Amino acid sequence: GGESVDWTKQENLDDLKLEVEAGLKRIYALKLLCDKYGIELTSDDRKEVDAIIQDYIDEQDGESGYRLWLSENRISGNAFREQIERVYYYDVYLRELLFTGFDDVIKMDDATVKKDIEENFYRYTQIYISCEDEDDYSEYRKDIEAALEELKAGKEFSEVAREYSDWMVNVELGVYCAKGQKLPEIEEAALALGMGEYSGVVESSEGYHIIMRLPMEDSYIEENLDDLGYVSANRRYNVLLDETAAGLAVEYSEYYNTLTFEQLISLEYPK
Repeated sequence: GGESVDWTKQENLDDLKLEVEAGLKRIYALKLLCDKYGIELTSDDRKEVDAIIQDYIDEQDGESGYRLWLSENRISGNAFREQIERVYYYDVYLRELLFTGFDDVIKMDDATVKKDIEENFYRYTQIYISCEDEDDYSEYRKDIEAALEELKAGKEFSEVAREYSDWMVNVELGVYCAKGQKLPEIEEAALALGMGEYSGVVESSEGYHIIMRLPMEDSYIEENLDDLGYVSANRRYNVLLDETAAGLAVEYSEYYNTLTFEQLISLEYPK
């Protein structure tokens, strides 16, 4: 709902440095885990990466247009290649291997999944107003505040949601989520509520929300255990990745404090 951060301002540069550092540590962690479990791209995989990049080059009418596109998107050619390899291959391969080949790392049995759901999942529904106009959020803010007033006046949550909400989900059912899966603002608001309580206006990068916490239902969990088990495995995979990243030490050179915005956003991924 609020304005995006202007990273070119000096006062935001330190925050950007932390974001870049966290991203690089996570990439190093992914590489370390791939090395640990013997995951590497095949020659066919690398040829497919080449083909994907060639598609981008063709879309930009050749090498010069492609280099301009990279510059406009503030990423180097090597960094873009690394991004494709990581997203399309390393991450996917590692998840598949850990979910299916190493039961002692990420267990998938029903008892483990149910315990994780009990400890690390929550359920919520919401009234959501998407902010499409980037220049003026005032009308959207008026709508969400009007919805909140109707709730305070005693109107049913589902009825208010049908009148105001842009959310394309069954408002009575809501969603079952793993911790870390949703926007931090939504998760924080949901977990602070008692069952059946609703929040005030929550502002996020996606718009305005009023969150209601809903109880977990055993029957739903049983019926959807396979799907929830995959969400659970993904949550535990990300915890493993984050823990590996947290264990990495960072050495700062004398040039760290001289980095500019342009240099930070063009940093190449590590080899």
